[in-house]
Amino acid sequence: MIRFSNGEVEIDLKKRFIRKRRRPIDLTPREFEILTALMEDPDKVFSRDELTGIVIGNEYDGSCRVIDSHISNLRIKLEDDPKRPVYVVTVYGVGYRFGGIAEMTDEEPLRSPDYVFSATSQKMGFSVAASGA
Repeated sequence: MIRFSNGEVEIDLKKRFIRKRRRPIDLTPREFEILTALMEDPDKVFSRDELTGIVIGNEYDGSCRVIDSHISNLRIKLEDDPKRPVYVVTVYGVGYRFGGIAEMTDEEPLRSPDYVFSATSQKMGFSVAASGA
């Protein structure tokens, strides 16, 4: 279980569910895959093409704007204000990145097992601190 924003948002990658303020959020499989891809590499800005390749496959011949539709739906479901997203952030002219701060995990961290994420401020970003485990 990974928690963000003082436990306001909880994500269980193994069980593939997400809760916000203890209420389940129903995500489509593609929405969940997009969110997972962004979370697993929070420093990376993913282009539409990269997300399309991850979620739909490299053989997809349609518009890469299909990702924009999934992002929009994901924001409606996850963000308090979809027009001012905190978790799924647009990097204009480039793509999307994850803006959440992981505060606590009780299972294997997304990064190295020697580190845990800790929030440093209300600003977007994170610091990596040794866990001592």
